[in-house]
Amino acid sequence: MWEQSLKMPKSVELSFYEGLCRRDPENWAARKMLAETYTKEKFLNEALKEDMALCRHFTDDPSCFYNLACSYAMIGRIQESVETLKKAVHMGFDDLDWMVNDFDLRDAFESEEFKDWLATDPIVAQIISEMDSKSKK
Repeated sequence: MWEQSLKMPKSVELSFYEGLCRRDPENWAARKMLAETYTKEKFLNEALKEDMALCRHFTDDPSCFYNLACSYAMIGRIQESVETLKKAVHMGFDDLDWMVNDFDLRDAFESEEFKDWLATDPIVAQIISEMDSKSKK
């Protein structure tokens, strides 16, 4: 079920989460940790597959969609990354400060689509306004 990567050896932590998920594919807490560990250890295609599964399961969780956007960006699927970021924000992800400093999204940030979205989306404008008013207090 789990695809082996030839990039680098797997850590004990990664092997642990893979084993948990093999034994119980419906253990969504373990699958979230597996996706995070795949990302941390640069098994990016595997991370993408897990993030996609998590979004199919947690259809109303903006953090899952944010993580999927990061996975798309890290493998060079920039348009999908930006579209998924838009979805995450419209679902309620509102930590733009975190987002604009997230190294995983650096390639998406350079795209014109991302820049246009930040400049024109009313929800983004509202979040930025709220961030500005909090920082002035």
